Formats: sequence, structure tokens, C-alpha cells
Amino acid sequence: MTAVAVLAAISCGGDDDGNGPTGSISVTASPTSLTLDPGATGTVTVTLVRGGGFADPVNVTIEGLPTGITATAVPAQLTGQTTQVVVTVNVASTVAPGAYTATVRASATGVGSATTTYTVTVNALPSYALTLTPATLTIAPGGNQQTTVNIARTSFTGAVTLSLTTPPAGITATFNPVAPTTNSSVATINVANTVANGTYNLTITGAATGLTNRTATLAVTVAPVPDFTISANPTAVNAAPGGSGNTNISIVRSNLTADVVLSLVTPPAGITGTFAPATLTGATLTSALTLNVGAGVAAGSYNVTVQGVGGGVTKTTVVAVTVATAGGNLVWDFCNADPLPLKFWRLSGGTWAEVTPTVVGGVTRYTFTIASATGGVAFTTTESAAATARIYKRLGRGQWSKAIAATRAARAQASINDGALTNPHPETVTIYALASELTGFAETCPTAPVTVAKTFNVSGLGATEAGQLGYGGASATLTSQTLAYNLNVVAGTYDWMAVFGPAPSFPNLSQDWTNYRIGRGEAAPGAAVAVTRTGATALVTFPFTVTGGAANSLYQFGQSLEGARGPIIGFGIGSILNTTGTGTAVFLATADRLPTDMNSLSISNTEQVGANGISLRISQRYFGSAPPAGNTFALPAAVPAFTVTPQGTTSWTIAGSIPADYQGATSFVAASITGPAAVSSITATRGWLQLNNQAANYSLVTPILPGALPAWLPASPLEDGAVILIGANLTAAPVAGTVVNFGTRLQSPP
Repeated sequence: MTAVAVLAAISCGGDDDGNGPTGSISVTASPTSLTLDPGATGTVTVTLVRGGGFADPVNVTIEGLPTGITATAVPAQLTGQTTQVVVTVNVASTVAPGAYTATVRASATGVGSATTTYTVTVNALPSYALTLTPATLTIAPGGNQQTTVNIARTSFTGAVTLSLTTPPAGITATFNPVAPTTNSSVATINVANTVANGTYNLTITGAATGLTNRTATLAVTVAPVPDFTISANPTAVNAAPGGSGNTNISIVRSNLTADVVLSLVTPPAGITGTFAPATLTGATLTSALTLNVGAGVAAGSYNVTVQGVGGGVTKTTVVAVTVATAGGNLVWDFCNADPLPLKFWRLSGGTWAEVTPTVVGGVTRYTFTIASATGGVAFTTTESAAATARIYKRLGRGQWSKAIAATRAARAQASINDGALTNPHPETVTIYALASELTGFAETCPTAPVTVAKTFNVSGLGATEAGQLGYGGASATLTSQTLAYNLNVVAGTYDWMAVFGPAPSFPNLSQDWTNYRIGRGEAAPGAAVAVTRTGATALVTFPFTVTGGAANSLYQFGQSLEGARGPIIGFGIGSILNTTGTGTAVFLATADRLPTDMNSLSISNTEQVGANGISLRISQRYFGSAPPAGNTFALPAAVPAFTVTPQGTTSWTIAGSIPADYQGATSFVAASITGPAAVSSITATRGWLQLNNQAANYSLVTPILPGALPAWLPASPLEDGAVILIGANLTAAPVAGTVVNFGTRLQSPP
């Protein structure tokens, strides 16, 4: 019996005699990695799994950690049903940064040992260092320069407060930002006029909570730097052979007291200059330059270099001189389908004379001679303002025709708004220009083009969606109720595009486009095109902000896309009642863009000015195929208030100033005056304005025309006056970055 009991006891014990179950243990660690700062503590949980009926005690130890990292296992021995050990890891402040592996060993009699590992990653101590770019500056007394404070951070993301420590008197610094949480700040070092010349070592200090202050040294040399800049205003002038043009040459001094002597550097043959004064001394900063053009100088454009020399410094600026010649024999046509002039006049050498027409086929033709470098034409029609505007839409093979159309459309609307103005009514149109420019205003009678229809079948448009389709200059509004659209175009090959988005709704009628379809090289006529809304590509959005508008003024935005084959599509974007000056333009996805694509954004702003004025500003911006780098756009300057004064009973002078935004080489001024029963309008090109000393301030007089009836001209009391400034050539092919500015001001009464 004793032997049987002993055998039974052995068979139930923890030792395996090879005949009973085999005991086993295994361990796992969670987490398997810790990341700790020096001086910090973390925990790892070790879990024991017993197998084969093994139930004896298991001892847990930690191995492999370096000096400074301790690990304490609680409990160190697992008995009974206990299966987890909590290992507390302590990292001393002296432990070097790095990753360390700890081995957890579980051991028991009869089953040997099992291991698992975890990693302890020790961070570097929080710190930072300061450096400067550049570390040396040269600043004139009264001036300032900037350096960048670079912050190299190590395990530290807090704010670093920057200051200039005990600087010399008269030297100060401002920091932007003053307490950066980023890696840099811009320091502006200001030197007072009283600081003596010399080199000063400045200490820039950084302070952060819980860390030792850091410093960087900036060497500042204080020394006056004599310098000046030179500029011309205007930068382009017009002159006739034997005549002259005027501009102002200005300097801006910087620590320079020496005289500045002005001269022309190797001017083109036949062009000379007279400066008044020729030497800029003391506080004199501007000289009036008269550029004299010899009688034998050929028509063309010439660059004249103006040089200023003083105090060992030489600077130059360039003035573009356009030499105009007499216009010679000119021909001016009116299409007989339009209202014909009651009378037509030409201006040559300061004298207005009536021109008698001839009729050639369907054209009424006026042939005349202008012997002077500048001249003009005038004519009176008796028709609605809209009809006069229609004439101007066809005026011109030259570069101003589109701009004239724009001014006439604006004037037409203003005339319609004048309740007292009869319709039809007499309107006298006067154009002042270089004689060589006038041909560009003459009308070309068009031949009605033969068009063909191209069919587009649209599917998938939701009941609450809208769309816009463009093709070869033709367009259509898409709705879910209509599936087929016929667009009439001149036969050819064009690109097409359709945009889709939620249908506008009250109260703001916002148009927000989200998706598009585009097709390239579609011939007209040809097979019908299937346009599927479902699965259309998402448009790339481009939020933008417009600056320069008054509070509560009204903005409207539009976009257009053109390609190598001509116009593709135009559409409005955003709310028609936008008062915030913000919007979102849209672009094709990258894969659909072509280098020949040209996106343009039209920005208009309308506001009330004063008690009796309305201001409209339009900026047309060209972007190319992709969104531009910047997304903040400035409005052009508003048209300043103007005056209208009588010159007798039927002649008027309208006068005002021209902001720099509208002083381009191809800009012009258009003005109109509305009386109770007649309208008089004047257009003056930039070339004419310059030759008549009106480059910055205009004073346009409605002419007294021989044979004109008083009823054809506006009389008191005037209803309103309008001035339209156009800032650039509207017909030249735009490139990315081109901006065309318009400005209009309507005053009622003027």
C-alpha cells in the first residue's frame, strides 16, 4: 500500500517522468516598446500562460538593461492563479538617448524558462539652439535690416520668447513672431539716427519654460550707405517729328547729400533732352524733362536712357518715346444697315471741318486728310443708345475696338436709366487720338457668317442640378428637363466643355460648379456628342480673396476658358449678391489641362460713392491652364470724382485725374455727358493725352462743331456724367499673368 501511494503521488506532481502530461510556460509583454524621457517612468505588463497542467511557482526576472534603467517586477513570483506581472521601468536622468532591449525571463523547476522582450527608447533631453541668417548686417543710421532667427529644436515644441539683451542705445529689435512655436522668427534691427558709426555685437536671447536660456550673436555695422533711386513718370511719352514730349525724373535719396547730375546716355539720333533743373541739389528731388524730337526723326518707338550721377553712385531709368506722324488720307466707313451720321467732322491741326460722304454699295464712306500728329473725328447720330453701341461693337480693326464697345454698352445702360432722356435721341461721339491711331477706329462692315448646328445629347443631370455647355463661342444652359441642345457655330473644329453643379436658389442665387466633361477637337458639323453627367470629373477648386473694395459693396465673379481652337466656355461663379469679396474659381483636373488653355477670372465690384455716384471696377485676370501661386487679388483704383463745367451753352469740359492703374501705353479715357434730350461723349487715347499734356489729369472739351444744331448737344440742366478708364490693350493675345483693368464712375447730376 505504501508503494502504491508513493507512485500515485509521483504521477500527480510537477515533474514529468515521461509517462504523464508535459508541463510548459510561455510569456508575452505588452506593450513591446516604451518611449521615455530621462527621469521618466513607464510600465510593461508580462502575461504568463501555463500549459500541460503545470501549476508550480514561476519566477520572473528582467535582464539586459544598461546602468541607469531599472526594472522592478511585481510580483516577482507567480503562484496559483496569478498570471500577470507589472514591470515598472525607471529611466535615470543620466541615461543617454537610444533604444535598449530588455529580456523578461520566466523560470520554473521542471519546465525550464521562457523569455520575451520589450524595447525602452530613451528620448534626448528637451533643448534648442539659436542661429542667425545672416549673422552680420550693415545698417545705415535711421535704417533697418532683417535677419532670421533659426531655432533648432530637440524634443521640445514649446514657445521660445526672443529678445535683444542689453543692446547699445539707439539699437532696438522687433521679432515676428516674438514667441515662436515654429522653427524661425524674423528679427528687424532698427538703428536710430543718433547711433555712431561702428560695429556692434548684439545678443539675441531665447527663453523657454523649464530650459536654460540660449543666445546667438549678431554683428551689426552701422555706417551710412549713400544711395538713390531714379524713376520717370510717365515712363512712356508720345511726340511728333519737330515736337516734344514731357516727363518727370525723380530721385529718392538714401544717406546721400551729394548733387545728382542728370543727362541722357547716347540718345537716339535726332532726340535731345532738356532738364529743368539739370542738377538735383539738396531737397530738390524732381526735374522736368522735355524730350525734343527732330523734324527728320522717323515714326517709331525709341528707348531713351536717363542717367543720374552723384556721390559715386550711378543710376539709370528708361523713357519710351513713340514718334508719331501725320495720318495722311484716312477713310471712315459706316454700314448702311446701321443708323448713319447726321453729320461727320474731322479734326486736323486744331481745326474741325465737316466731311461729305459718298455711298459705295452698302457703305457710307467719309474720306479726309489729317495733316497733324494728333487729330480726331466726331459724328452725330439720332438713334437709341443701344444702336450707337452696336455701331461701336463693329468699330475697328484696331486695338481699341473692344474697349469702345465696353464703354458704349455702359453708356447705353446709363442712358436707359435717364428717365428724362428721349429715345431715340441725338448723340454726338468725339474721338481724340494720334492721327496714326484713328484708322484703327474705323468701322468694318461684317459679312453675316454661315453657321451650322452641332447637337449635344445630355444625360444624367439631376432634378436639382444645373449645367452650362460651351462650344466654339456658342453656349447653352443645361437642365434636367431638356436632353438635346443644338449650338450654332461657324463650321470648324472646336473644344467643348460642360460644367455641372447644384441649381441656384434664392436668396443669393449662388452658382457653385462641382464637376465637368470636356471634349477636344470636335468638328462642326458632325455626329452628335453624348455628354454624361454621371461620373463626371471633379473640378479643382481655387478659393480667392479680393482686396480694395468698400464694406458692403457688391462683387460678381465669372470665368472663361479658351484653347488653341478658340473660346470653349464662360460661366458665372458664386453668388450674384456677394458682399464679402471672396469666391472660389474652378480648374480642370491636372490630366485634362493643355499648355494652350487660358483660364481667366473676371472680378467686378460695384459701390456707391458719395451722395450721387456709382463706381464700377472690373479686373480681368489671366491664369493659364493651372491655378496661380497666389490667391489674393487687388481691385484697380476707383475712378476719382470728376467735374463738369459749361463752356458756353452747349459745350462742356469734363475733368479729373487718371490713377496709375489706367496709365498704360494703350489705355484711354472715355467720358460722356447726358442732358435732358441729348448725349455727348468723348474718347481720348493715351497717345493723344500725352501729346496734349494730360498724362495724369484729363480735361476733355466737347467740341463746337461747324454746322451742328444746338439740339444735338446736351444743355443744362445735365442729367448725369460718366467717366470710363480702360487700363490696357483688350485685343492683344493675353498670357498668364496679364491683368486688364476697367473703371467707371457715374455721377448724377454730374
